[in-house]
Amino acid sequence: MTSSYKYQTLLFDLDGTMTDSSAPVMAALRVTFKEFGVADHTDAELQKYIGPPLTESFREFAQISEDDLPAALEHYRQQYQAVMLEGTAFPGIIEMLKSAHEAGIHTAMATSKSEPYAQEIADHLGFSPYLDVQVGASEERADKSAVIAHALKLLQDKFGELGQCAIIGDRIHDFEGAVNNQIDSIGAAWGFGPQDELAQATMVLATPPELLALITVE
Repeated sequence: MTSSYKYQTLLFDLDGTMTDSSAPVMAALRVTFKEFGVADHTDAELQKYIGPPLTESFREFAQISEDDLPAALEHYRQQYQAVMLEGTAFPGIIEMLKSAHEAGIHTAMATSKSEPYAQEIADHLGFSPYLDVQVGASEERADKSAVIAHALKLLQDKFGELGQCAIIGDRIHDFEGAVNNQIDSIGAAWGFGPQDELAQATMVLATPPELLALITVE
């Protein structure tokens, strides 16, 4: 373990942190909303759906009824699965992940996206070799706090003592999940989170390459 780093364990959100998934997510949302009679959204309005748990967003933002919610979620997932690999890695992310991994920092993906989809995207974009653990949402892990808790457990099972931990993310669910799991949070200002949400993070980064410099102990 490299002792010159403030954090010995880093968890990474996927959408809005490692990947710019706006194109495939927005395309799937537009088709789904048309099918279920939801009013047209602008690109800026659709960005609210990128990152948070989809069930919550469909209820709160799209106001899809409880009766229609299961069918709407399934319709979205079918649409999204067809285009999900069209997302791209944010500039500097792979280099940053590789540097952190090679420095001996434990790394994990912790995302609200369905775990099989998230793992396929991580493989496709080249993240997987630099992630010790990959955790996504499931029936047992419906919220971000549970996702983070499971990622930490898997890392602890694999490595034992984890040292100081933080999650890098761009939405309020990442930062609330960090508090609930008693770890720090690092706001990804290059993602989709608004400033009022980023303000809830322990610290905020402007670009991915800043991470290693920022977490290094002086």
